[in-house]
Amino acid sequence: MNRTTVMLAVCMMFFLLHPSRHRRLRAPPKPGPEVKDLDYNVGTWKSGGRGQAIWTDARWQVHIHGKSANGTRAGFFVTCHSEGTGPMGPGKGVSFLGYDPNEKVYTYHEFTKHG
Repeated sequence: MNRTTVMLAVCMMFFLLHPSRHRRLRAPPKPGPEVKDLDYNVGTWKSGGRGQAIWTDARWQVHIHGKSANGTRAGFFVTCHSEGTGPMGPGKGVSFLGYDPNEKVYTYHEFTKHG
């Protein structure tokens, strides 16, 4: 055999037997029991309330009525779509409930028409 054939055979064996070729793909992470607790929030919720506005005349009454339709938990989060009326008028929003395993706290992020 000539040198080229031997070098080609050595390179092919190195490529086929190299450990990086046999790396296993990791399975995606699965939600922990803390995330399962978020299922309590899934469903349709109605809310309402009344109070006095502290930023204006104390006689001014604040009436708030709303509805929140929470979707099913998808993976690590529960997505909530809400709508309601309050002192700033009608509004809509979307929020996300989750769990931060590093900080060991539940998280809530809301985005509304009113900022």
